[in-house]
Amino acid sequence: MRWTSFITFVVLTLATVQVQAQQYFFQTFGQREGIPVSTINDIAEDPLGFMWIATEGGGLARFDGVSSTVFTTENGLPSNYVTSLKSDDGDLLVGTDKGLTAYDGFNFQSRWELPSERVVAITQWNQDWIIVFRRSLWRIDENDNIQRLQIPGDPQLMSVDYTDQSLFIGASDGLWKFTNSEWVKWWDGSNARSIFIIDREDEESGVQVGASDDVYLVLRKGLAIPNLSTNDELGAHPDVRDIVLDSRGRWWYGSYQQGLRRYDSRLAEDFRGVKVGEEEGLVTPKIRCLHVSSDGRIWIGGLSGLSRLVEPDLYRYTSDDGLIDERVHAVTVSSRGNWWMGGLAGLSRKNKYGVIESFDEQSGLPRGLVFDVVESTNGRIYVATEAGLAQWTGSRFRTYGVHAGLGNAFIFDLEPLANGELAVATTSGIYIFADGQFETLDENLSTTAIPRIQEDQNGRLWALDIEGRILYRDNGSWEYAFEESEMLRIAPATFQVDAEGTLWMGTNGFGLWRLKEGRLDSLSSNEGLLSDNVWSLDVLNNDVWIGTERGIQNIIWNNGWEFGTRVSDARGFGELECNPHAVTRDEESVIFGTNQGVLVAPLRNVEERPSFGVIEITRLDLYFEQPESWGDWSDTIKPWSQVPLNLSLPYDQNYLRFSYSALQVADPLALQYEYRLSPLNKEWVDAEGRREAIYTSVPPGKYTFQVRGFDPLSGKVIESEEYHFVIRRPYWTTWWFYLTVFVVVAGSVYLYFRLRLKRIHQRLALEEERNDLERRALRLQMNPHFVFNALDAISGFIFKNEPKEAVKYLNKFAKLMRLMLESSREHMIPLHTEIQLLENYLALEKLRFSGEFDSEIVLDEEIDTYGLSLPSMMIQPHVENAILHGLRPKGGGKVTITFEMTDNGVRCVVEDDGIGRKKAAEIREKSGRKHRSLAGEISRRRVELFEKTYGGRSAVITEDLHDENGEASGTRVILQLPLQSTDEWDDD
Repeated sequence: MRWTSFITFVVLTLATVQVQAQQYFFQTFGQREGIPVSTINDIAEDPLGFMWIATEGGGLARFDGVSSTVFTTENGLPSNYVTSLKSDDGDLLVGTDKGLTAYDGFNFQSRWELPSERVVAITQWNQDWIIVFRRSLWRIDENDNIQRLQIPGDPQLMSVDYTDQSLFIGASDGLWKFTNSEWVKWWDGSNARSIFIIDREDEESGVQVGASDDVYLVLRKGLAIPNLSTNDELGAHPDVRDIVLDSRGRWWYGSYQQGLRRYDSRLAEDFRGVKVGEEEGLVTPKIRCLHVSSDGRIWIGGLSGLSRLVEPDLYRYTSDDGLIDERVHAVTVSSRGNWWMGGLAGLSRKNKYGVIESFDEQSGLPRGLVFDVVESTNGRIYVATEAGLAQWTGSRFRTYGVHAGLGNAFIFDLEPLANGELAVATTSGIYIFADGQFETLDENLSTTAIPRIQEDQNGRLWALDIEGRILYRDNGSWEYAFEESEMLRIAPATFQVDAEGTLWMGTNGFGLWRLKEGRLDSLSSNEGLLSDNVWSLDVLNNDVWIGTERGIQNIIWNNGWEFGTRVSDARGFGELECNPHAVTRDEESVIFGTNQGVLVAPLRNVEERPSFGVIEITRLDLYFEQPESWGDWSDTIKPWSQVPLNLSLPYDQNYLRFSYSALQVADPLALQYEYRLSPLNKEWVDAEGRREAIYTSVPPGKYTFQVRGFDPLSGKVIESEEYHFVIRRPYWTTWWFYLTVFVVVAGSVYLYFRLRLKRIHQRLALEEERNDLERRALRLQMNPHFVFNALDAISGFIFKNEPKEAVKYLNKFAKLMRLMLESSREHMIPLHTEIQLLENYLALEKLRFSGEFDSEIVLDEEIDTYGLSLPSMMIQPHVENAILHGLRPKGGGKVTITFEMTDNGVRCVVEDDGIGRKKAAEIREKSGRKHRSLAGEISRRRVELFEKTYGGRSAVITEDLHDENGEASGTRVILQLPLQSTDEWDDD
């Protein structure tokens, strides 16, 4: 765009005049919302929609519209004096009075070696960062190479902007331009604190500069024209600290001295400039920064805190603006652009210049309430009052009443007819006013009060009676619009028939209704309507505006109900009680008469409607606090909100609190929230206005958390993204644990039975071997030679005629045989039985050998011979060996059997003073007899089996005894045997 293209813009700007001082609606935020200090230096927006607020001394605040999270030096900021902000897709660059830092959504990092001085401005020029300090300028390219750009004369630097090829710097001495590595003084001025390039793609674009005395439009080098400064009404706009362009192409100028000013080149010449100061509702007059958020709203920061202009085209006229009465019951816009507004105290008119004048009895207007104001098809203004009909003549009002045929009726409503006449709805039916006279339309209605009438596109007259019936006149007769009983049930309070013949009805207590081709559709407060009391109604092309006792609302019919703007006390506007039928529209606005003045709302097409916001999960707590780290349970943290993603929690971390907030909405506090944790919640949980959801003792499983909120101001339902997480089952309930337990148990059972079977087999083998050894031991005890010798001895006693000795010997032999046979049936026998067996055996052997040897059984006093048991048939074979091979060859001697208690059982020592094993072996060798003693071998094997079967330590030890000369003096056999209680015998 060439500079000559701006001449029209400049000329129109210079001709701007003061317009109406209407009241705008601002929201203010401060310490109540967690913003630490009131001085705001800059504002930025991150990718999620959070607003970041740079404060003077309080650090950096992340604001969600309701509450703030504050970052200070404790979180990594170089200083709590934050001076400037710049956001791109990945980082937020933060300037402080001690240098620059970058926030990546997680942490603050000082990436570059830059001065630790106050940063005054930041921008991104192509791929390079431009960092403006008070006395130095730095350029950082995409490879993090740093270059200082030195401006001639070293002025104090204040602001920055750019085109594709050039960089512009606002300084204390004016405007500088940097192109092709060269600096050019572009304009001489004073304190260029703000710059705005009109078209960055055009190198010859004009530059708006906020200087110390005014805003200037710099068209080319050295040529600047004052902007918004020459008109006597508005005056200059000095010390502009920031300039922004909103989504509708309007310029906004923020001044530290004179507040806010708007310029809209699309409006008529006289209405393009608007001053917005404290009188217009601005609470932050000393402005330091402006920001246009992604939802199109204007944010304002300054010395007195943070404000947001809810809707730049939403404002109100009150008595402070010149209205004769704020209780407005009638509004209309004439063909000349004048706004007529009637109330209890008279009538007001606002002309196209914004000048408001009032009319009352002195102007000829009848005293009392103004019910309606209309313009007839021939351009005449008529006013319906309690005292009759008034016509504006251009200088005063002329009244038509009783003498003109109206009688005592007073007028509710007026409807200009296509034929130039005027239909008049009164307490006594409907009149037609023409040529200064009233004529009754239908005598049948003369006793019926008619509060509302309208002529449709086909020339039919519609009427609403006081009881709520809607009729239309067709070919001279009246017809009900639909079933009378249904009309009486819903009680219409107002109606309108649109160009397509659709009947729209506002009711008392039953919401909004629509009748089209016999089909009735309704909308109530349960479905999002502001109120079920709809008192005023304006419809054009299915775009419906309603007025209620709670405010106004826009509804769109698109084969179903949709919602647009909503204005109520929820926005902080105070009470907005609309009056019946008091609504009209012009090309730009819809205008409502309320008991609090005239409310003006912008008309927008679909493309111009602002976005309806998003709901963001802002925090997740476990047991009401944040863990030190999410690293054990999450592999990803969402930047800017710090919420963990892909969360997998252990079973005992199941107490969760979700915090959420609506971003980019007009009033987050007005939202009504619902949340759901699927599959735990089948239905949505009504949270009303609460912004958190708490779940306790959540069982293991996979979950999806969702939040949605109904925004009553936009009429839209806003939903969050689905948040997925998992609570893991305890390991003892997982399938792999079940599988592991099954494998372990099955393996254990298998091994147990296999081992058991093996042990059974081993035990059976041991039992078989033990039985065999016991049989062999028994055979040793009942040696045939011993038996035959015993029988021979008995026979000898008989032949010698020694019956007593024979009987004695026979008794001992029989007792020995009985004991041996009884012992052979048991694996363990009482020690007492073993001693008896030995005593009987020794007695028989002594009788057999005629007392050639002596014997002795020595018993430890601690031994309980009746309570303790030892393996059967274990000792006698060793005693027999001692007698036969030790004592007999010697011709006598002694065998001693000793029983002693040990820690591991009982020790039995069989000791003889015979010839010894060596000499006994020599004798056997000389005699030619081959004898292999089985007693020791069988005993040792039985001892081994006993250890395997019963445990304990067992042993059989044979020792040779020698005298002092080293000669053999006998043999000692030591048997270490385990003992068991007699009650514990195991004969299996």
